[in-house]
Amino acid sequence: MDSTPTAAQLSAAQLSPAALAHNNGVLFRIRAILLLLSGSLCGILGLRAIPGGLFFLASLLLVNALLLLFAGGPLKAPRYLPSWREGLLGKVTYFAEGASEFAPGYVLAWTMAGAIVHGESRLVRPAVGKGGGRSSSL
Repeated sequence: MDSTPTAAQLSAAQLSPAALAHNNGVLFRIRAILLLLSGSLCGILGLRAIPGGLFFLASLLLVNALLLLFAGGPLKAPRYLPSWREGLLGKVTYFAEGASEFAPGYVLAWTMAGAIVHGESRLVRPAVGKGGGRSSSL
């Protein structure tokens, strides 16, 4: 007997829309948590401006690559990741997925962790008395 599936068997083995929606929700939450953690790491490292933005892009690519490997790699990905089936544009779209949704959370975690760890506040400066805070008794 031949063990290769027929076209009818392949179409019957398709995942249900409810399962795909659930899987997309799980991927969304995993991306959100990992990018919030990378934003916190960026703040802890004290990265500023362009290096922090590049760290976001690198984190986004790394998270999406790890999720791709978790889904079975590039060969099994078309079954679980619908955007992977759409040729080169679908693959590029997959790696950029989440950039606009998770950027605000990343920036929030980045600034909050940076402020907590490095304790910089540019709005409030402690008042220093005359003479540089020294008391003179002349």
